[in-house]
Amino acid sequence: MKTIAALICLTLVTLLVTGVLYYPNTRALAEPQDGEIVVEVEKEKPPEVWCPVTRYTDNAKCSECHTMIMENDKPKFGLKEIPLDANHSAKPYCMEIVIEDGEFVAYMVVGRIDATEFRNVSQYLYKHPEFKKLVVEIHSGGGSVMSAWRIVGIIDEMRAHGIEIETRCYGLAASAGGIILIAGDIGSRFVSPHAEIMIHKLWQFSMFEISDPDSAEDKANVLKHFQANINKFFEERTNLTSNVINEKSLYKMWWFTGKEAIVHGVADGLIGK
Repeated sequence: MKTIAALICLTLVTLLVTGVLYYPNTRALAEPQDGEIVVEVEKEKPPEVWCPVTRYTDNAKCSECHTMIMENDKPKFGLKEIPLDANHSAKPYCMEIVIEDGEFVAYMVVGRIDATEFRNVSQYLYKHPEFKKLVVEIHSGGGSVMSAWRIVGIIDEMRAHGIEIETRCYGLAASAGGIILIAGDIGSRFVSPHAEIMIHKLWQFSMFEISDPDSAEDKANVLKHFQANINKFFEERTNLTSNVINEKSLYKMWWFTGKEAIVHGVADGLIGK
């Protein structure tokens, strides 16, 4: 028995010594008087993980979407899903970057009908092809129909560049706002059930003033031309016809809810459904 015990002790000592020789993180600290070797194993420290935005060191998930690079000998952070050389701090003020279904999406809210904002966003997206989708939330009481047509043209241009255009209305899309709502990709126009949409006939056009003897008739013809153009656009992208629009909006504003908008083909579905 003593022989077996001695062999076991010898084997253990040999293993310990071998560990000292072959594992640099293991070292013998001291040899006590009883002849036993005391060994301390130094554990390797995991690399420090910190979020370049929040500076947190206790949340490893920060590094799943952020990464750090050095630029001009200075640290700079970026998102892994977005090219690090993309300067998203220079994005248009009217555009936000959100994450939907795990992907980065450009998002803008339309209040006033401002075609310049759409042009700025479109130019930015063309330079950053990592964005495949633009969500346009309409919350507008209307504005210039000419600006609305320019926005529709820019939307068509972005669509030709392969950008998906989704429109949403949580609250109000009236007049020119309704034109922008239906300009989104068919199948990607969404409303909340209690949203309000309004269509009306054109009331006036004052880009120029006509003052000849036939001015009243000329003004009426111009307005009829513009109204026919609007009606045609609604016919192409909704279930509404010119006759229905003219009848419903004659001398008044035609209001309907988000649920009714789906029936009329002005929207394709409810938000979140």
